[in-house]
Amino acid sequence: MLSWSSNPVVTLLIGFLLGLLAEDLKRLIQRRHESREARRRVYDDLGAYLGRVEAISLLPTLDLLLWNEVISPQAPNFDYYIAHEPGALLRADANRGVYKLVERLRGLGSAYRDRNPLSPEGGTDDNLPQTFLRDVLYRYEELLRNGILDRELLEKACRSRRQPIARDRPPLLS
Repeated sequence: MLSWSSNPVVTLLIGFLLGLLAEDLKRLIQRRHESREARRRVYDDLGAYLGRVEAISLLPTLDLLLWNEVISPQAPNFDYYIAHEPGALLRADANRGVYKLVERLRGLGSAYRDRNPLSPEGGTDDNLPQTFLRDVLYRYEELLRNGILDRELLEKACRSRRQPIARDRPPLLS
């Protein structure tokens, strides 16, 4: 008497079903990895930007080159995912918190670009970076308070991207 496991049709059918399940499992694992990587990269953009804003706010005088950099927020990873892998970004940022923050920061930078950092006497408005930092922090904290941004991931990105000038200071996000 032949057992069901030695029947070639049954064996073929079981192998086929296992192959289908393995392919779906592989796709699921790959998507999860892509989402995790996208999430880490876009939060790294947010941490790097906050580090630059914090650093310029600690300088004794306004550096116009750095000022122009911070009022034109760059988020290369975010821009890449928007342009090339929007699905990975949507899975990584389900609450759209990163998207909202980047858009708000770019809008804020645009508003500050309209302000002249030079005083009528020819100097610079050295209080401008502090004001800008408060405005930037407000945008971050608002989305963190509402649970739209991942606080743990953002704090980790901020710690790793802090500038040397700010290393001995308490973290901005607490």
